[in-house]
Amino acid sequence: MIRLVVLLVVAMVPGTVRGDSDRPLLATGADEHVWLVVPSEQDSERWDLCHGTRRSGSFSYRVVRRLAEQPIALGAWGSTVWILLSSPHADGQTFDAYQLRAVYQASLDLDLIEPREGFGPLPPLKGFDSIDLLAGTSTGPLVIGSLDDRPVARRLVSGQWVEVELPVPERSWSGIHAAGCCGFGSFVIAFQCGEVVECWRASETGGWMRLGDAIDGISEGLVAVDGLPVLATRRGPDGLAFDYVQTGSSAELTIIDRPEGPWALMGLTGSIFVLSLADDQLVAEVVDAPGGTLHRLDINPPVGIAASSIWSIAVAIGLVSMVVMIIVLARGGDLASSSLPTGYIPMSPLARLAALGIDLVPGLLAFYLLFGGATRDLVRVPMMSLGSDEVTAYALLVLVTIIWCLCWETGTGASLGKWACGGQVRTTDGNRPGFRQLFVRNLVKGLVLLVPPLAVLTLLHPNQQGLGDLLARTVVVRPVAPPLDEV
Repeated sequence: MIRLVVLLVVAMVPGTVRGDSDRPLLATGADEHVWLVVPSEQDSERWDLCHGTRRSGSFSYRVVRRLAEQPIALGAWGSTVWILLSSPHADGQTFDAYQLRAVYQASLDLDLIEPREGFGPLPPLKGFDSIDLLAGTSTGPLVIGSLDDRPVARRLVSGQWVEVELPVPERSWSGIHAAGCCGFGSFVIAFQCGEVVECWRASETGGWMRLGDAIDGISEGLVAVDGLPVLATRRGPDGLAFDYVQTGSSAELTIIDRPEGPWALMGLTGSIFVLSLADDQLVAEVVDAPGGTLHRLDINPPVGIAASSIWSIAVAIGLVSMVVMIIVLARGGDLASSSLPTGYIPMSPLARLAALGIDLVPGLLAFYLLFGGATRDLVRVPMMSLGSDEVTAYALLVLVTIIWCLCWETGTGASLGKWACGGQVRTTDGNRPGFRQLFVRNLVKGLVLLVPPLAVLTLLHPNQQGLGDLLARTVVVRPVAPPLDEV
């Protein structure tokens, strides 16, 4: 949190020329997607790329990638973000370009980042001494910078970077903003010309059109709200005005108090999203369009990259476990073909599921009463979509459960649930297992509860033995009545 606060103190407005000091925070957004770059909490020499969304009156974000260096620029359109990094394998006029895309999965209530690992590479960007801004458009990124002290612009078209001829404003300019807007690949550029701002729009045919009269003030940013350009300018000493830029006179949206601390803004669906730092606290505010009302969102704690990647971790563990199970079954031996103790048969999967439900009761009570858990979190467990705080509460539920089961099985040979459903834990030779064996099987059982998809591996073994039972050489069984002729 301290690094985030320090970072926001030097925050930059995305899509603008940098001011008197370099501002290491990069932020951009479009639709319902916000992208941030913050110093890594895990490694002081690395940077975390975060993806955030606003839902149900709150704003939450999570770490999706860890970077070895701070990006030079970010730009977004829709659910896609483009990233520029300095190239370590080329001269200073070449930059590496990448993209990521957030794909919302309704069943998980989660935005999955594609590609699942790494970045989607784009052709290297060449011909710049420095980069001023990166703006997203409906057809791809637009980059504006300088080469040999002259402004240069390029955009990605059909997989290639092509040069864009910039308009020539009527006055000498000192700063520039850009934003994608409605229309196929269309975008707007705002030039700071002395005390006024000139806005120009690139048409679909590549020509330029001046948008209305020059707007008085110092530009603070240019964003797209539902594809329409909105210019932010200073209004008096403490005001921040938002105006729709159009062919006629500009139309004022609203005026808000200019954030006292560092801030950044971006255009989202039907609103302008403002991030600021006030009293050492991150604040997220939304200016609704076209009403112009301002309201604040709650900020949820950031989710670490380990928690946000839990599904990938689960898949990796599941694949490794499945390989181990297949090897065990293929090689045969006592693990694959162990015989059941005389007078017992495997406990059925449905009976074991019912027993598990009983065994989870103490953990559920702790989850709800002590850890403040919610039912919706339990529903999301099999889908591997819990955040860091939610994972912590659920992990404590698992810990209570395995300790509860270990104590019961050590004392009676069966957990409370198994006893209630007629089951027992036995070694493969029919004896009651020792503490070490029970500890091993319950430890692996805790892993299965943390990663529920692993439970299906139990069905691969003919005796319904999962990894825990195989490692501990135990089996979950129920006694059967002897034949009548033996009674």
